[in-house]
Amino acid sequence: MMDAVIFDLFGTLMYIRKETHFHHRLFIELGLAEQEVRVARRVCLTENLPDIASLLKRLLQNKRVDTSTYEVELFHEVESCTLYPETLEVLDRLRQRGMKLGLASNLATPYKELFYRLGLSEFIPRPTFSCDEGVLKPEREIYERALRRVGAQPQNTLMVGDKFGNDVRGPLSVGMNALLLDRSGLSNYFARIKTLKELLVLVQ
Repeated sequence: MMDAVIFDLFGTLMYIRKETHFHHRLFIELGLAEQEVRVARRVCLTENLPDIASLLKRLLQNKRVDTSTYEVELFHEVESCTLYPETLEVLDRLRQRGMKLGLASNLATPYKELFYRLGLSEFIPRPTFSCDEGVLKPEREIYERALRRVGAQPQNTLMVGDKFGNDVRGPLSVGMNALLLDRSGLSNYFARIKTLKELLVLVQ
């Protein structure tokens, strides 16, 4: 019997309509080596850095780089984010059934305000963002913190998300249940759904 559902955010509850992949191009322009790129990506997701300038200051100390183009791209990417059509209905119906709702997301700080702007905090009042926590999925600690926030035991909690490693394998490793949200229908993993609405049948 499930009494809590913890969701991923992007690719699950919301999506980016106009992805620019500006971080990738920025790291190339900076000449970062492969290991340095991995470090930079982790910094993006585990520290509260509100803009590109603060990210570069953190990574490069005193080196000066013109960030104006990247800041514009970040702004337009954030503004293009939207909820999937079924998101609010599914969250509302789960809440009406008495389900505890949580969130565990690998998220950079500039995207965090969308969670509140688009009304998700009404249903998930205590989200868990990697940029606040300093840890990333699939590390155990982020799931354990999300569980504590919703006040649920792992064996009674379902994780739902679109990344197998982060949203299935990671949660299973801490004793949670997990469903892969496979909107494309390309996965052969047995515990999968194609739309969030399928949760309303599976979670009673």
